Amino acid sequence: MSYDFTTVLDRTGKDSLAADVVPFENVKVEAGYTKIPMWVADMSFPTAPFIVDAMRARLDMPNFGYFIPTEAYYNSIINWHLERKGDSGLREDDIGYENGVLGGVSSAVRAFSSQGDSILVHAPTYVGFTSVLTHLGRKIVHSELETDETAFIEEEEFEDWMDELDERHC
Repeated sequence: MSYDFTTVLDRTGKDSLAADVVPFENVKVEAGYTKIPMWVADMSFPTAPFIVDAMRARLDMPNFGYFIPTEAYYNSIINWHLERKGDSGLREDDIGYENGVLGGVSSAVRAFSSQGDSILVHAPTYVGFTSVLTHLGRKIVHSELETDETAFIEEEEFEDWMDELDERHC
């Protein structure tokens, strides 16, 4: 499947949190740069047509409650892993279901850390992620993105943080 990620939609005035709400009005932007809404998980390109088609088909049932994962749901995930990664050992019992990204983050944080642990978070980040971490009793360590022509993570800062974390947990 190929998809055009170069067409950018102007979502101004279309109920877009990313386009219509600027929570950092006082932030100065250096010459040659523009503000981008990295604080919210949102996209400015069209949704893939097959997703829109599946949503249209779902609209035939006008009640939008939570769903129960079906055999087809699990098989689609199992087949994706088989076709893309060659993993033939995945079973239904290995697959968790979350109805939102923050639930998934919460599950992963609880699975791989304990209360009081530090979690490295790139800044700026989605406020929902930091709220989940705080609610779960984790300490947030911000790693500010550096900028030149792009935004990037300072590798030395990341390695220093990982070394410090290894020392605390050994």
